[in-house]
Amino acid sequence: MPKFIICIVSFAFLATVASAQTEERDRGIDLYQAGKFDDAVVVLEKVVAANPDKNKVAWTYLGGAFMNLGRRAEAIEAFGKPVGGPPGQTVEKSIKIIRKEPARYTEKARSNKIEGTVFVVVELKADGKIGFVVPIKELPDGLTDNVIASAKSIKFSPAVRNGIPVTQIRMLSYSFDTY
Repeated sequence: MPKFIICIVSFAFLATVASAQTEERDRGIDLYQAGKFDDAVVVLEKVVAANPDKNKVAWTYLGGAFMNLGRRAEAIEAFGKPVGGPPGQTVEKSIKIIRKEPARYTEKARSNKIEGTVFVVVELKADGKIGFVVPIKELPDGLTDNVIASAKSIKFSPAVRNGIPVTQIRMLSYSFDTY
């Protein structure tokens, strides 16, 4: 068989596998958005097991499902997994952040000259409310607590898919410096 035919057949096979994984990932996200967290975990664990380094979105929603099931340690592990892979579910309208207040720099952190960035994973719910806020990278002296409070006060318009508002999960950062 000529090499170019082998290449075409191989490419078609890989494209089919990638498409199937994306469909399963989207099914897991749909289950998450429907509040079926146990079912979402089953589907999303299979997706990330098939290709653990290329499923950022699946890892994120798997972490969200774990959080909603009270499995915080597993959630934090999932949120910290590698980045990469196909983009998230397509939406016709993205989340619009209306107000994101900066986190207050504490006097203790200022006197200790603490600088850096706090990263939190935030569930932006379909009803326009904030769900969970999970710190992934923390700073001392009350800074992480202030970031969590700030994230919980975010005002936003939810993403819309197929004409319906949907819950999404995002990682946000809050930076502090002594300037």
